[in-house]
Amino acid sequence: MDVLPAFNPFHGSVLPDARHDPEGDVERINADAFDVCIKAVDQARTGRQSASVLLNGVPGSGKTHLLARLRVHLEARIRRDPQAMALFVYVRLDTTPRRLWRHLREQVVEDLRREIDGRSCLERLLDLRLQTGAPAPNESDGSRRPSDRNADRISEFLDRTVKDRNLAIVLTHFLLNRHRLEARAWLRGDSLPEGILDRLGVVTSDPDADEDPEGRARRTVLALCRLASPHAFVFCFDQIEALEVEGDKSTGFESFGRMGGGLHDHADHLALISCIQTAHLNDLMEHVRGADRDRFFKSVSELKPLTLDQALALVRQRLDGVSELSQLRKKHESPLWPLREEDIRVLIPQTVIPKGGCTARVLITHCRELYERARGASVSIEATGDFLERTWAERYERQMKEGTATNADGIFHTALPEAVRLSGAAWRPADPPVRDVEIGLASEGKRLNVSLCNHGNMTSLAGRLRRLRDAVGPRLPPSSLVLIRHPTLPLPKTARRTQQYLDELSRQGARFLQPSEEAFAALAVLREMLAEAQAGDLHCRGETLSPETAQRWLCEHVSPELRQLLDELLGATQPAPDPDPRLCQALLESIEARAIATLATLAAELGESEPRLVHFVRRFPEHFRLLEGLPPVVYRYVPEEVSARQ
Repeated sequence: MDVLPAFNPFHGSVLPDARHDPEGDVERINADAFDVCIKAVDQARTGRQSASVLLNGVPGSGKTHLLARLRVHLEARIRRDPQAMALFVYVRLDTTPRRLWRHLREQVVEDLRREIDGRSCLERLLDLRLQTGAPAPNESDGSRRPSDRNADRISEFLDRTVKDRNLAIVLTHFLLNRHRLEARAWLRGDSLPEGILDRLGVVTSDPDADEDPEGRARRTVLALCRLASPHAFVFCFDQIEALEVEGDKSTGFESFGRMGGGLHDHADHLALISCIQTAHLNDLMEHVRGADRDRFFKSVSELKPLTLDQALALVRQRLDGVSELSQLRKKHESPLWPLREEDIRVLIPQTVIPKGGCTARVLITHCRELYERARGASVSIEATGDFLERTWAERYERQMKEGTATNADGIFHTALPEAVRLSGAAWRPADPPVRDVEIGLASEGKRLNVSLCNHGNMTSLAGRLRRLRDAVGPRLPPSSLVLIRHPTLPLPKTARRTQQYLDELSRQGARFLQPSEEAFAALAVLREMLAEAQAGDLHCRGETLSPETAQRWLCEHVSPELRQLLDELLGATQPAPDPDPRLCQALLESIEARAIATLATLAAELGESEPRLVHFVRRFPEHFRLLEGLPPVVYRYVPEEVSARQ
């Protein structure tokens, strides 16, 4: 009797995102929709006017899979012909409408870093553009990379191309392989310390200027589009439904439409491809302005259910992908062994049903159970609650390992309103009174205004705090203001102006909070699961879980670290006031520098009494711990998952 391999070829039915290679790709599945996308890319390459496609289908019909197939196809083109450059950018819309351009900027930079045969897409693009009029490679050493002595000429050429001096300087550093980590952070829009900006040579704007961060991100994205022209820039927007998570369809869809219209009108050679569930299609069309619809959704294509031939081809492809199984299958006449065609046929309707039928997700889940039974293994049926608990735990662990500091603003801005809503608190979203307030909440005549202060640049942070100080008044009561900073970002002692404005705001009644890294990780997972549920990508045993099911479970299982954050933020619990808000920051900086120190050493260094330091350490257990003994020792608390990462 043949013994089947333990590895199940049908393990995994959801592609995490289009940056992963599609497993078991059968080209005849969704071939018509794929052809529409290819035509849009070709039109973007050959004509200046942008092309656009809106893909729709039921959950599990393969929208993300199709985008991954498109990426693989475009990369194969580039390998065959470097001149056939088409930049692929995948944008999963797990963000808030107020951060669309910033989110887009981050995703553009992520995909420009993606390598094809050892070279990033950005390097390939810059090489192509430099061939049109910039300095030639360094002929003295035969290198393909331009030499440092041509840096000024390269920078001038890029400045003329992108029409942004700072961007041209940073791209020059990238091309010459200088300060690449710093250049990437700048391109993403991260707030960088003054020393790094000086090293890059970029000119900083007036820190007191009230410049719109969305506007800055928009300018950078459009400048990078100009850099790509005349090569195609392919934007693939996935999970549009996630913009509905806050319960307001009109704001999310309208903002998305305006962004797409802006891309279409201010850049050329673009292919704009968007994906949405069929059930949300009418809402999208209703809330996107007519002019933006005409630009953003020029072509609409629906992903169809599987036919029997397509289903059988997908099953065979999965089975053929396991080498051990392939050897065993040669001894059997049935092309589907160890499965049976009749077990597949029962999933496929006798007639094609436009909005029903069998999806690839349902088929693969079904075959996974059939394979386990064929090898004599028991098939456990995972309850929905167990699945959600496991999913939460796995993603929470991943967030803790990867860290949340880099994306702290996006996480807090996007997830906090949902966390407040699911907690059952009486607070509701409200329009922020000033630009430096990202999140507004209101409850029975009370207001809460949250400002995110995760800046690496202390001059920029000082400008924000000064503007907030000056804005305090009837529209922005100081007691309503909460300043949020990630726990791994202590304020340096040298940031005197920042500390001064922080002191002034604290004396007026504003609160300065540094939630634990566990709280940031919990917020990130909360938003991720809600977005996937809204997009129909959260499923158990192939069955799509409704947003209401996910929300109900999340509401009943608010994690302790998230509950603590909400209680402190919303005023259910308040830390005892302290006359000197600088001490926690000074203690953070001192401990960050050495990880562990005696209580006496810290007291002498900070000029504080030991009892007061003990009070602070015990008040902030998410940051510090005290080891009793002779002598007493203070150390930086690092969660187990973060410790493993480091």
